[in-house]
Amino acid sequence: MFKPHVTVACVVQAESHFLIVEEEIRGKATWNQPAGHLEANETLIQAARRELWEETGINAAPQAFLRLHQ
Repeated sequence: MFKPHVTVACVVQAESHFLIVEEEIRGKATWNQPAGHLEANETLIQAARRELWEETGINAAPQAFLRLHQ
């Protein structure tokens, strides 16, 4: 069974500032964009909205698609 590994990330800008979150990666505090993995039966837009909500409590719809990297 093919299981793609897809990550979505949100770039959030408001009032000339960018939103970042602090998270722990391999035991180290790191600054990052709100991001996470696509879940089964979820679109990229749904995944981006969910990750933004889970990590920040912000309920917002993406305004643009910036890039796809493979």
